[in-house]
Amino acid sequence: MGFTIKKANQNDIEKLINLRVDLFKTNGQISNEEEYNKMKEQNRDFYTKKIKDQLLEVYYMEENDLIISVAAVLIIEMPPINLKDDGSVGYIFNVYTDEKYRDKGYATLLMQKIIESMRVKNIKKLLLNANLKASKLYERFGFILKEYSMELKLDLLHKV
Repeated sequence: MGFTIKKANQNDIEKLINLRVDLFKTNGQISNEEEYNKMKEQNRDFYTKKIKDQLLEVYYMEENDLIISVAAVLIIEMPPINLKDDGSVGYIFNVYTDEKYRDKGYATLLMQKIIESMRVKNIKKLLLNANLKASKLYERFGFILKEYSMELKLDLLHKV
């Protein structure tokens, strides 16, 4: 069965946030209905603004109006590096394929679409976080593991 890749617009936001928030709930990251509804509201606001501002692109494939595979890229505006590179980067996230549809190349097709779109927009660098299993997919595109990536969670009590 053939599937087409769709680029999300404002009309797709409810489907996208339902999938995203339902995944968080399934993974135990959302513990109650109040939190679930608040997460939907916050995600709706984020997706609406970023898609409108053309800073978020979401590509997906669906079957019978259900999203079976999805991938998103957020353009993070940075100061220019030189006259050929405005400094902006694309951060790829939420690359997900429903378990029943995995190993059919859908994530690969969505990644190709994101990379093609970012090239057209003259984005020079793409970033992402990957689990071990998914890293094979990204390595095929030329992503490399960066050894010195760091993060600081500001909600944790850590004093310098």
